[in-house]
Amino acid sequence: MNFLRDPIDRLAIALGLLLAAAASAAAWRASVPHPAALAPPTAAQLWQRHCAHCHERAELLSTLRSSVAFDQAEKLTEFLATHGRANAIEDRIIAEELSLEIHR
Repeated sequence: MNFLRDPIDRLAIALGLLLAAAASAAAWRASVPHPAALAPPTAAQLWQRHCAHCHERAELLSTLRSSVAFDQAEKLTEFLATHGRANAIEDRIIAEELSLEIHR
């Protein structure tokens, strides 16, 4: 191992190991999702994704306020289960938000 006696060789090996460690750390960091990506979507985001393309919010709230059938979030959730493409959790978030707005 004569090549390790030369300071330039040692420096080259040290820099190579440092570069490999930095590349590994960068690859690991890129694979870890950002905390914001893990957060559940807000009711407003779900509304935009699943409802806004067919419903005007103000008009829908007016209709829901005048209807006794949808005075509770549970009833809205049951209705949403058969309406649209949101999953059960998203339906619940949307229904709770609409229910709060209905009773304001």
